[in-house]
Amino acid sequence: MLSQHTGCTRASILRSAVLGASLVTAMVPVAGCTGSDNPQGRQSISGEVTLGGKPLDHGSIRFEPQDASIGTSDAAMITQGAYKISVDQGLAPGAYRVFITATAANDDERTADEIMNDPKPAGKEMIPAKYNRKSELTAQVSAEDPNQFDFALETR
Repeated sequence: MLSQHTGCTRASILRSAVLGASLVTAMVPVAGCTGSDNPQGRQSISGEVTLGGKPLDHGSIRFEPQDASIGTSDAAMITQGAYKISVDQGLAPGAYRVFITATAANDDERTADEIMNDPKPAGKEMIPAKYNRKSELTAQVSAEDPNQFDFALETR
């Protein structure tokens, strides 16, 4: 029989037991089956970027979904004209707007203190605005491989 001194009643013990069982039941799906290892159907993305007919030495490429319900966006570094986004970080199937940027090295010979007190951009943007700020580039990611998107950029 329960003691009056513990402050426990049968009703409070029963509520605690039901709550405890509910929490364990709620945790089972999280700890057990999560379904697919890739629930959003992410796809690996790769391609080449040229500027004026030559591989872009360095830069970055970003894919932003045109439909907010897709929910995935990602970016990659471009090196020697090539980029790759692995399936782990990949994009869900759908339409994307693409942004490509690359800055020229800044030959800034100021000291670290001078740079901190008067920051300037890292360098001049080498890619025309129609490929980044005002991007006209798009890509349609499909659930089927390969998802390779090559971009031949003009210097103007």
